[in-house]
Amino acid sequence: MGNIEVGGEYRVARPFVVLGELVFKAGDRVTVEKIDPNPERPANRYVVLSERVNKRFQLSEQDLLPCGPPARTVACPICAEPNDPLVRHCVKCGALLP
Repeated sequence: MGNIEVGGEYRVARPFVVLGELVFKAGDRVTVEKIDPNPERPANRYVVLSERVNKRFQLSEQDLLPCGPPARTVACPICAEPNDPLVRHCVKCGALLP
């Protein structure tokens, strides 16, 4: 994607589970609070807040998608939920999208 900026609003590309707890669902909107490379995982440099667990996490560029309405949607083959075509798993049931 490139050009991720502090203060920019993005969508999370996939679900994140930490210690058995869902911290982000695919499609959750987040704001980049700061850029701070993780020494162990330098690609994880974008600090965002999970409102679900009220904790901050460092995500990579691949974990963030631009905001804005999708041009089209992809229906989930399991639950028929409309999904952004850039998301790999259904935001409602987690099924793999075509």
